[in-house]
Amino acid sequence: MSNKVKITSYVGHKIRINVPELRVNRLFEKQGQSYLFDKDVVEEMFFYPSVERFFTNGTLFIEDKDLRIKLGLEEEDGTVAQTVTAPISNTTILAYLNAKPINEFKAYVKELPIEQQLRFVDLAIENKIVNYEKCMFLKELTGRDIMKVIQLNEEE
Repeated sequence: MSNKVKITSYVGHKIRINVPELRVNRLFEKQGQSYLFDKDVVEEMFFYPSVERFFTNGTLFIEDKDLRIKLGLEEEDGTVAQTVTAPISNTTILAYLNAKPINEFKAYVKELPIEQQLRFVDLAIENKIVNYEKCMFLKELTGRDIMKVIQLNEEE
């Protein structure tokens, strides 16, 4: 059995794990980027709330089911622990931005941590999605004006 575990970023912005006491300093620069860590180091990193939050809010994902269960991120039956937000795929986010009714969109997005809400904003900008109601709702939640950013990008 391998002592290594793969950790993958689920967000499109930079994330740094820096725990000098454990000699860990990794920069995830883009979505999908992965690093291998020793399992025991990952377990110790969970004593640092700032690192633990990356995993509980769906920003980073541990690719080892047994370790996710041990750390309380997942239940034995494969369901996500109640205190954890599962990572959301770009496909799911785009489906909510493009196709879901506004009431379903609002109910889903308002329950997400800010990090996940910002992923909705980033993908809306990247894909030039200008659904007025959804953009205004995301602006209320995050303070970021999607339509203004898209307009400014078009002017450049």
